[in-house]
Amino acid sequence: MTVKTAETNGTATELAINLDDLTIDDLCELEDLAGEDAVAAMLAGKPGPKVLRGLVLLSMRKTNPDATIADAGRITLSSLPSPATPPA
Repeated sequence: MTVKTAETNGTATELAINLDDLTIDDLCELEDLAGEDAVAAMLAGKPGPKVLRGLVLLSMRKTNPDATIADAGRITLSSLPSPATPPA
C-alpha cells in the first residue's frame, strides 16, 4: 500500500487508501457521501469523483478526525496514493 502526504489548509494528512481495510460502516458512509452505490462502482472499475472524494475523506479521518468533505475535495489527484488514482 502506498502512503502519501497531502496538505489542506496548512495541515498535513497522510493518505493511505486500502479498500480491504474499510469497515461495513465505512462502506455505508462512503455510499452516503457519494450518493451512489460506491461498492458497485468500484467493483466495475468506474468510481466517479464523488466516490474518490469519499475514499479520501475516510482515509484523512484516520489521522485527522476533524477532516471535512471540503478538505477531501481540495486534494489533488497527484496527492493520491497510486492505487486510487484513476487511469489517464
